[in-house]
Amino acid sequence: MPQPTNLQQLEEFIVSERWPPGRKLPAERTLAAQLNCSRAALRESLQCLRTRGLVTSKRGARSVVASASSSTLPTLLKQSPQSRQDLLAVRSALDALAAEGAAKQATGKELSGIRHLHRRFAAAVARQDQAAMAKYDTDLHLAITGASHNKVLLEIVRHLRETLKASIAISSERLFEQTNFGSVVVEQHGEIVAAIARRDPQAANAAAKRHTAAVSHRLLALNGETDS
Repeated sequence: MPQPTNLQQLEEFIVSERWPPGRKLPAERTLAAQLNCSRAALRESLQCLRTRGLVTSKRGARSVVASASSSTLPTLLKQSPQSRQDLLAVRSALDALAAEGAAKQATGKELSGIRHLHRRFAAAVARQDQAAMAKYDTDLHLAITGASHNKVLLEIVRHLRETLKASIAISSERLFEQTNFGSVVVEQHGEIVAAIARRDPQAANAAAKRHTAAVSHRLLALNGETDS
């Protein structure tokens, strides 16, 4: 599993959930060596992360990745089709920015991780494992966001991560019941990943927008709001 190698990556691993809520950070001496920084610099960085609510710590205990703030949005999403469509519009903008940024900024390791998650998603589709499909769909989108290295975008996603997870899970639960939709998403994800891999920001942005537009259209069709 990839590990952060500097202080900036430490924040990105936490915000993008590659280090999920509840995970204990390594001991200070170990983490400082891993990040190639002094313990004083690490303490200062951890204090900033605590101030921003990204980590929590108690005296004498290791720091822990903080849980996301509670929100009423997941409940609203389950109850309101229009709210799901509204969130898909937000996701379209965020996912497009993330894919564009990843095409510019992703490291080789991050690209390998994105490709790995894409393969895991495709394998889940092949065996019709809906729980795994939803998991790897979410993980792939979060990995692309992390690879964008866009701090503002990462901060937005951190605050919305449970809502975004709920959006993907609700979409997946309904859409992956359709016999061909999983394979459609594999193809669309593949277009996003390919554009990121060839360092084509505009194509990555466009591919991400096409993907969320397709999801939105399918959901509208399921709700009887389109003719297709």
